[in-house]
Amino acid sequence: MLLVHGLSGSHRWWRHVHPRGATCHAVDLPRRLPPRDAPAWLASSLDGPAIVVGHSLGGLAAARLAAERPDLVEALVLVAPVGTPRPLPGYVAGFLRMVREAPPSLLATVAADALRTGLPTLARGAWFATHQPFAGAIGAPTLLVWGERDRLVPLELAAGWRRAIPQARLAVVPHAGHVPMLEAPSRFGELLQQFLDDLDDRLGM
Repeated sequence: MLLVHGLSGSHRWWRHVHPRGATCHAVDLPRRLPPRDAPAWLASSLDGPAIVVGHSLGGLAAARLAAERPDLVEALVLVAPVGTPRPLPGYVAGFLRMVREAPPSLLATVAADALRTGLPTLARGAWFATHQPFAGAIGAPTLLVWGERDRLVPLELAAGWRRAIPQARLAVVPHAGHVPMLEAPSRFGELLQQFLDDLDDRLGM
């Protein structure tokens, strides 16, 4: 299982994710990697088909990987992915609300990783998130996970992804915001495990 963080994130965002029966590899995307090149970089890090889990901007990269290299993506989990139209001011207002409402522990993680990422990379990623909607086709089994109180990428944007991936299942994490794997790790883990168990049943494993 390949775990892909979002803009200003790191492998630490997945520290509570330990699904039963899966070997997880949480990557740190290169700081100067242009967002448009992320799918190719992810492809180069895989030596065979994998379950790919991506968050926010990493979710868009994971979805593009699944569309461009379906041979490498056995199944897909998108956690509050960007890639449906939303003007930049909406992201800015949502980010400010997220900062006001987030618990101190989450803010500490976000701040530390944002400093590591750097302003130029943050700016490139923000521009890409608002100007590059997802336009591919995905055949892999897909789970969409959204925090009920996501201010940055609000739940209503899930409708665009359900149109893009009609077979996708949507799971909403109550009381969580934009980073449900850190804000509600137990519930996130349950949803991920259920998806994996259903996938095993479908494949007869």
